[in-house]
Amino acid sequence: TGTSGMGNSRGSIWFDYDEDGDMDWLIANSSGVILLRNDGPTGNYFSVKLAGVVSNSYGVGARIEVTVGNRTMIRYLQAGSSFASAEELEAAFGIGEADSIDQIVVKWPSGIVDTLRGPISANSQLLIAEGDYQ
Repeated sequence: TGTSGMGNSRGSIWFDYDEDGDMDWLIANSSGVILLRNDGPTGNYFSVKLAGVVSNSYGVGARIEVTVGNRTMIRYLQAGSSFASAEELEAAFGIGEADSIDQIVVKWPSGIVDTLRGPISANSQLLIAEGDYQ
């Protein structure tokens, strides 16, 4: 039945609750909070936090590209896409069996582009300040 019968939802977010490389779903209902963990096959993960200098301080609106081998994954940093809730101010990536990231490109709302070349270790979080890797 999926999510039917869970009550009146007030908001939800997707995030990697258990840092296993897949996204989990947190739903806020009128009667409480429900965490739906994605317990499928796990792998390595990587996350990026941003510190804006010219753009807003959290980098909301930035496009983050993470390349692992011949695969590039893209996330846009958002500050709210659901009623009464907000996403974490970081971008999470599941990178499977890879043990490192080859490249990260951040396209900031200001137009500045930062490019970091790897290898960058998996299962970690990186803080990128706007303009540090132009």
